[in-house]
Order: sequence, then structure tokens, then C-alpha cells
Amino acid sequence: QKPEASKVMWDGKKRRCCPETVRLKLNEDGGSSGPSRMEGTMVFKKVPTRGTVTFSFGSSGYTGLKLKLGPSAGAWGALALPFASAIYRRRSAVFVEDSDRESEESDDSQPPEQKAK
Repeated sequence: QKPEASKVMWDGKKRRCCPETVRLKLNEDGGSSGPSRMEGTMVFKKVPTRGTVTFSFGSSGYTGLKLKLGPSAGAWGALALPFASAIYRRRSAVFVEDSDRESEESDDSQPPEQKAK
């Protein structure tokens, strides 16, 4: 799976955003016999930085993960999500490092103009 196809969704999954940048620290292809691993950070921009959003890794096959970003909705900005992914013998897992999550907030209480994808 390509991390660039990942999504953050909100407003009942009606609004969504793919990462603007993906920085990989590790990208190992284990081939057919070994584990494949990927580790890095995805940066989503013009997304809520408070309230709850749903994160989904890659283009398909993973269940959405609800992330509580802050005490209340209303702030918009950038969200950096550190992640790790591992695939071994057709079993896969993705981890989002909650304690290292960073966000940059703007003072706007209204969402920025953005088309739903």
C-alpha cells in the first residue's frame, strides 16, 4: 500500500484529505519470503486539529481508526501523523504513534475551503 493514498476523514466521512507530504524513514521490501516494513510521517493540511477524525491507511483493506485530536472541534491546520506499517505472509498492521502526533492550529473557527474527494 502506498501511504500517499491514506486519508483523514471528518464530518461523518463526507470530507476527506490525502497527505500533502509523506516522509519515509524506512522502506524495506521483504519480497515474497520476508517481512516488508515502512515507517515515516504523513502531513495532512487544512484538516481539523481538534475533535475526532478517522484515519485510513493506503487505498483499501484497512479499517478506519478514530483519532481524538483535542477537547473540542473548531480549529483547523496541519496534522503530522507518525506511522509504521508491517506486512508478513499476507498479514498486515499499521500503527499510528499517538504520543508523537503534532498539529499546527490556526485561529479560524471555520473550515478552510476544500473540496471533498
